[in-house]
Amino acid sequence: MLKKLFLTLCVVGIIQSSNVAHAARAASSSHHADAVYTLSPGLMMLGGVFGFSVNSYIGMAPIAGHEFYIGGDVGVGFAFPGGFLMEIALLPTAWYQFALPENNRLRIVTGLSLGPSILVVSGGGFSVSGVAFEVLFRPGFLYQLNPSTLIGGDLKFGILGSLFVFKPQVNFVFSL
Repeated sequence: MLKKLFLTLCVVGIIQSSNVAHAARAASSSHHADAVYTLSPGLMMLGGVFGFSVNSYIGMAPIAGHEFYIGGDVGVGFAFPGGFLMEIALLPTAWYQFALPENNRLRIVTGLSLGPSILVVSGGGFSVSGVAFEVLFRPGFLYQLNPSTLIGGDLKFGILGSLFVFKPQVNFVFSL
């Protein structure tokens, strides 16, 4: 029952986001790129462990004239909580951006990443490695600096295996 309620709320949210985005697109003259590349330094919180991360994303717009992108996100995160933790994420990602009607240089971004992450943990005389499934929701914003460059931030959060993960980051987005 909770699963059905959650899925219903997700569908309603997507429909509402689409309606707002359509109105925003009609009111703005924002630049559209067919392909984008991002470089994103940030932080990583995995369970109760904090560290640093760097992500890179390449995305293509499969629908001409829309700001919907699909692609791949590759990230590396490191933490040193009395030992060593490394995460390598290989996540297929989809995200949608839309300009606000009041300011077409400011864009709202929503996205989803899911896929495998490789974990390596060592410390205290032991070492463990493995692969876990990661799901990240990606709310954020972008600001258009010029026709081919945007800067912004993501507040990525989700689940890695059975652990809560939070990965805020700064995004530098370049049109290809």
